[in-house]
Amino acid sequence: MTAAPSTEPGAGSKLGLAVGRSAGSAVTRNRIKRRVRAAWRTCMPAVAHDVVVRPDPSVATMPYQDLEVHLKRAVTRATSP
Repeated sequence: MTAAPSTEPGAGSKLGLAVGRSAGSAVTRNRIKRRVRAAWRTCMPAVAHDVVVRPDPSVATMPYQDLEVHLKRAVTRATSP
């Protein structure tokens, strides 16, 4: 995961996803993206950042609560100075 302060004034935090073919079929990759976007809404950083995430294929099957915890922890680590 990478994070950088947003360069656009007045913009909120943005999420970029990179899910490669190695993660599985198109159905699996789209499921991963939907789940990460949903978890992102609950853990967006307070200060505007542009965040790029490359989720693991295990995200497709892990419990949603675990996904939220992992993403929240990663976002906090990536956005802290």
